[in-house]
Amino acid sequence: MAQARRVIAPAPGSVRFETFAEEQTMHHPISSVRACWCGLAAAMMAAAGGALAQAPAFAIASPKAGATVTSPVSVVVTVAGVKLGKSTDGLSHLHLSVDGGPTKPVYKEGPVRFTLPPGKHTLHVELAGPTHQPLLPAQSVTFTVKK
Repeated sequence: MAQARRVIAPAPGSVRFETFAEEQTMHHPISSVRACWCGLAAAMMAAAGGALAQAPAFAIASPKAGATVTSPVSVVVTVAGVKLGKSTDGLSHLHLSVDGGPTKPVYKEGPVRFTLPPGKHTLHVELAGPTHQPLLPAQSVTFTVKK
């Protein structure tokens, strides 16, 4: 037969359990209880087929800042935490522009090519949500196209 227990709050950061029959005391740090609940929540989400949400993020992978490249310039932007696609489908997308020129929307991952004249250029990239509002601050990179 199991013995009855009661919970007493002794000191901050721990929980004290006393067994009535034996007067033995055990201390369990609250952090262990918290870790147990976090693990349980993650296991439940995995069992339900879900994944822990990742915050939106993006980075300009190519060209690198200060690089010298040839035209056409291959632009690669890595994206995490969002799915790229058409705004009409409720998905995020990228806004790319070179030297303050017109914005080119990009709806899928992979290289985008720009034909540019020789000289210094600045690429401006923004991760936008379905309503075209920026999800994060824009990023820029300056590079040189050689002759």
